[in-house]
Parts: sequence; structure tokens; C-alpha cells
Amino acid sequence: MLMLRYMRVPAAVIALALLVLAAMHAAAVAPGNPAFQARWERTDDPVLSGQVSRTWIWGPEANTNVITEPYAESPGGQRQVQYFDKSRMEINNPDADPNNLFYVTNGLLVIELMTGRLQLGDNTFENHNPAIVNVAGDSDDPTGPTYLTMSLLRHLPALPDNSIITQRVDRAGTVTNDPSLAAQQVTAAYRVIVPGIDHQIASPFWTFMTSSGLVKVNGQYVNQALFTNPFYATGYPVTEAYWANVKVAGVYRDVLMQCFERRCLTYTPGNSPGFATEAGNVGQHYRTWRYIQIPAEVTPTATATATSTGSASATTTGVASATVTDPGVATATSTNEGQLTATSTSTSEGESTATSTSTSAATATSTGSATPTETATSIAPVSITVYNTGAFFVQFYVSYTIPDAPLQSLFSGVFNINQGVTLTVPGNATNVGVLIQGYTGITGWQTACTRAYAQATTAVTIISGTTFLPSCTG
Repeated sequence: MLMLRYMRVPAAVIALALLVLAAMHAAAVAPGNPAFQARWERTDDPVLSGQVSRTWIWGPEANTNVITEPYAESPGGQRQVQYFDKSRMEINNPDADPNNLFYVTNGLLVIELMTGRLQLGDNTFENHNPAIVNVAGDSDDPTGPTYLTMSLLRHLPALPDNSIITQRVDRAGTVTNDPSLAAQQVTAAYRVIVPGIDHQIASPFWTFMTSSGLVKVNGQYVNQALFTNPFYATGYPVTEAYWANVKVAGVYRDVLMQCFERRCLTYTPGNSPGFATEAGNVGQHYRTWRYIQIPAEVTPTATATATSTGSASATTTGVASATVTDPGVATATSTNEGQLTATSTSTSEGESTATSTSTSAATATSTGSATPTETATSIAPVSITVYNTGAFFVQFYVSYTIPDAPLQSLFSGVFNINQGVTLTVPGNATNVGVLIQGYTGITGWQTACTRAYAQATTAVTIISGTTFLPSCTG
């Protein structure tokens, strides 16, 4: 069971995020080049024009202009991308055949959101925290599964062919069986087995991925397969399908969700037929993670000085800043001195920055003739180490809170028997939670143990026992 505490995010952080996201929405534009336009137009022009009623594949419009992001193998180390609600279009090699289906790709955004590995090339990554962003439903739902939740389910085994899906998951990653869900008659319809992946696709999603409908090709509306390749838009499944009770437009409903490499799909019984199965807003979620959550992965610094010359004053200042380069968005600054101020600007270059600064000051006065000066240094970080001496594989997660920042999380990655991994936590962290999982080879990933610390604490845990029944000491 995932033991993570989800804390209230400071008002300044929320206000800054809302400001930037509002600017993102205001930047909606048409697809920015002929290749992107053709790809969007094929499936979504019929929806926008009212010719058909169904879920968007990309979204009603783009959310950015065509921008460049770092990618090692692209010319000049930059590739063209454009963000939509549902995904991101990319051209990795502008010199390739534009008639090839994969001339325009949509990124492995879900993999990045679940693992925290920001992809900057075919084999180039930056490690960050997995996204604590709701996969489905309202963004302010405090109990719905997040991408971090779904990452815990990647290695759970595939269901038997044609079995009825009654498994339910909560935000903590706990999977339970709910027999009442059998009434929905959702089954494990298509099994995908490729290197590193073995998962079933739920029947509503496989029906959607292989469906036909009205599309626009060369200016004409015709009936064709919605996806030329069933896996083009989604990629392969990286989890099984799970039911979850999530808030949708303020009302809690049971929703089936399944994550694929490129998108997460949802099925909501009771929705109109064209919208029972929908593509999640992965493009929006990814931009929140890449341009808001990643830059917020900073540890506030603290300094203190005191001087006395007949009087003394002491001032403490904590500053956390982040710079976001999200072309076509905004410049936002927040300063917390008992109030929040924010400004927004956009540039013709389509570049933006966001900075958050929190400052607190205290002054004390005393009398005396001495002139002491002292400096307080930042609290040293602490280490949380897990050694694997008993399981086939081990992975662990650490969550914690720090002042004036969203909930932070770290992931160890998977490591083998007779190996250990250390994650570093800021010394001023509180509410530290550790979830340690072992892979048994029979039942898949199982929770070996959890640890909780009120304050940042150096800790060492050893996974021992047997390869089929790992246990924790320390």
C-alpha cells in the first residue's frame, strides 16, 4: 500500500500555477504547420464542424504555437513540437518522408509522467519526480489516481483472456476486487505481449482503438478507420485497466482508466455514446509537469545574520525560485510577503518565464555595545538507503513536504539483488513517507514495507527474507 501524505499546497503556489495555466489556455491556436494540420484535421475537424459527435483525439485547437524543445537526435539538437489537450505532436526529423505515418509522432508522454524521466533524446533522459497529477476527472480531486499511482501498477500481471474487469484502484495504489462492477460487462479483450510489456486492453478501449468513423482526408469527409494503426495514438498498454471513483464535474463517478505509452483512456458508463470512451488530457497534464512541477523541484535556501551596535537586528529570508521556458505562455512572478502579486506578459518569440519567491522577515532590537555577526547555514540533507539482499528486484518511493512547495516525490528505479540505492531528502523535509516494493517472480510487485518519519531522518533499510517473500529490517 502506498503511504503518501498529500498536503495542502500553499496559496502562492496555487495562484502562480493557475496564472500560468490560464495563460496556456489563452494561447490556443491552430495547428502550426501543414503536417500537424493534416494530422489534426483527419480526426478532429469532423468533430469541430459538428459532422460527428465523439471524443477529441487531439483537442479543438492547439494550446501553443509550434515551438522547439531539446532532442539530441534532431537537427541542431532541437525538434518541432506543438501541444494539444490530449497529446503533443512532434517532428523529430524534418527531412524524413512526410507521407510516412510516423513523420508526425505523439510523444511517450505517459511514460515520462509515470517515471519522472524527461526524455531529451532517443537515449537521453533527465530524472525528476513522477507527476502528481490526476489521470482522470477534475484536477482538484484529492482522492483520484495520479500518474504516480499508475506507475505502481505497471508490473502487475495481465488478467486472463476475456475475464471481466472488476479490479478497483485508489490514489494510494491499493488494488481491490469489487464484484458489483461485473454488471458493467467490461472484459480483457486484447492482450499485448512485446518486450517489457504484457497487458490486456479493456474491451471499450480496444473497440475505440479499432473503430471506424467519419474522418477528413484531402478536404473530403469519408468513413475510414479512426486510426490507421490501432496503436498510433496510444502506444502499447503499460498498465491493466482499473476502475476508480473520481470526481467528474464535481460529482464522484466510477470511471474505468487504462494508461498506454502515449495516452491514458477512460470509459465512463452513462456518458453519451460518442463520449463514453475518451482520451485523457495528457497534453495538458504533461505541460503542467514539465513547465510547473519540474521547475518547482528546488530546495529553499536559508540565511540569517545578526548585528548589534547598541541595537541588534535579525533577518531570515527563505527564497525558492524557478524559471520556466514554455514558449507562447507567460511571465509570472509571485512574491509572498503576506500578499501575492503576479504579472503576466507574452513575447513575440513565444518564450516565457515563471518565478516564485517567498520571503519572510523578522526584526528584533536589543541594547549593548558588542557587534556580533553570525551566519546560519542550510540544514544538511539526509539520505534514505535501501539494500536488496533478498528479492529478485526492488524499487522504492520517497515522498516529503518542504516549506512553500508542493508535495515532493522521488523514485529509486528498479535494482537487483545485492545492490543498494540512496535517495537524498532535504534536511528541512517533513512528513517523509517511504514505500518499498519487492518483485517476487510469482505475484509481481508487492509492498515489502513502509516507513514514515515526521522529520527528515537518515535511514537504512535492508530487504531480506526469500526471493518469494521479501521482508524489511532497519
